[in-house]
Amino acid sequence: MQKYLSDSSAGYPAGISPGRKVFKIKAGPYAGRIVVLFAKTTSEIRLTYADYPYIAWSIPQLIVSDAADQPFEACLADDNSLALVYTRSGNMDLVFVHLAYIVGVWSPGSSVLVNDSDDNFYPSLVNEPDGTLWCAWSRYSSGLYHVTVKYSDDFGANWSAGVTLSAGASSASPRLAVMGNHIYAAYSTGGDRIACRRKHFEISSWEDEQDIDSGGSYDSNFDLSSAGNFRLGLAFVSGAIHYREFDGQSWSGLYTVDADGGISPQIRYYNNVPFVFYLKSYGAGQNIAMVSRLHEGIFTTPLAVERSQRLFDKVLCYNAASGTIEDKTSAAGNITGGDIYHSQSSALLEQSGDCLYLGLSERFFFVRFILATEGSGGAVNWKYFNGENWANFEPSGGGWAFETSSKGQFLWADSAAIPGDWQKVTVEGNELFWIKATVGTPFSTRPVGSQITAAPNLTALAIGEG
Repeated sequence: MQKYLSDSSAGYPAGISPGRKVFKIKAGPYAGRIVVLFAKTTSEIRLTYADYPYIAWSIPQLIVSDAADQPFEACLADDNSLALVYTRSGNMDLVFVHLAYIVGVWSPGSSVLVNDSDDNFYPSLVNEPDGTLWCAWSRYSSGLYHVTVKYSDDFGANWSAGVTLSAGASSASPRLAVMGNHIYAAYSTGGDRIACRRKHFEISSWEDEQDIDSGGSYDSNFDLSSAGNFRLGLAFVSGAIHYREFDGQSWSGLYTVDADGGISPQIRYYNNVPFVFYLKSYGAGQNIAMVSRLHEGIFTTPLAVERSQRLFDKVLCYNAASGTIEDKTSAAGNITGGDIYHSQSSALLEQSGDCLYLGLSERFFFVRFILATEGSGGAVNWKYFNGENWANFEPSGGGWAFETSSKGQFLWADSAAIPGDWQKVTVEGNELFWIKATVGTPFSTRPVGSQITAAPNLTALAIGEG
């Protein structure tokens, strides 16, 4: 289920994908409550929460108002309080805020400086089992970026002196994780290598750097995650999406998650099995959330996380003049320009009564249209089948009539807003959930399609912690 929470004008509404922003309360009277942190504007970080079934969310609460338009990071403590680290606007200091948890809600305390020298970006934040917080970030000084790390043993009130983990480079981005009795820092530097260092909880110094991968093009587009005492996984993009695993002694060989690549990989372990979530492009403005898991030595064929956000099962064009329907499913799914039209009219839609049918095995609320020729002069009626009849509805995205070359059309605001009476119906032998766009006013300029999918333009993922 997807739920619309808020619009955002920020450059990183959900931070960067590997960053932790979604948490679930594990125990107590509010067990199961989910809390989300997001950037509402270029300077505001807000918090919202909901209880099962996660339809009714709280009004987004202002937590920070002086943030730079940069990624932030958070982590959840055993007492369900939250630690937040962000870059402050203006001087680009690194700042910490403790969000106390009291009777099911979170209240921000005063901000604390983590680092007030140089410019600071891309924080990563984790806590040891004893509650010690660790923060790593990219520090820009004298034209070079360095990965720097600090810790706090009083939950952010005070921070240690910084330790620089990497040599200066043209870029740097870190990720932290805890496995067993070590804290690990993986980082990309210079855009052409990924390395890792670790430190035992009881030893002050960090071990020597280990190279993980080199020769590709790396930035913040990677993730590091652990499965308790057993495994540490690193997922990254170098053409393909790759995965390597550390068992405490050595790193595994290279696994391929998706040979066709993608962006923003994230790892979550379920029953000690690594699942890699990521975004994959299916065309202009179309990024679909995908997932694959390691099984018997290989990663499984990736599947869409949200089954209603993918290529359509069926796309049909009906021409009223000839009374014929043509199957345009293949044409709708590829990126070939100008190949979605009915052969009788050479148009996607033209005269009154012409119809475009869009079908999926699951209810959906979004359609992406890419047109080779924009329509003009026409009007369409949008319909769904309510179990008895084709019912008219006004899309929440407005009454679009195929008049722009690219359109992300929200039929409803989110999956929670989809009408409950929408039923499957059989069209041309295909029992699916259908949307029908029917021409009411003929087009003076006939639209021709290039691609039609149920794939949104996702720009970031935030996979829950806890």
